[in-house]
Amino acid sequence: MGFIQNKINEIRRKPEYIRIRYAWACAASVTFLVIIIWIVSLTAKNEADEITNQEIFTPEQLEPIDNLKTEGTNLKNATEKLKDSINSQGQQKIIDKQEAGEGFNNQ
Repeated sequence: MGFIQNKINEIRRKPEYIRIRYAWACAASVTFLVIIIWIVSLTAKNEADEITNQEIFTPEQLEPIDNLKTEGTNLKNATEKLKDSINSQGQQKIIDKQEAGEGFNNQ
């Protein structure tokens, strides 16, 4: 028989209060082992998250992207102003035609 089997048989022959101590000691040992594994895994996960969250690009490398964002905003504003200008010119032409009497049927 192996060492573990001999130890189990030895514990079985002891009084109940000693067997209960062995049971509590085993339960505490397994619980401690699980907690240690849990803490180690959380630490490893946090380290992996920190590596992932680190900046991949330097601010100098991101500057052209920021410039593109600004230019995109400027282009959008210019496009809106151009649309407004075209609309106002079109409305002005309609008003001019109406004032000149071109837009109405003269009877």
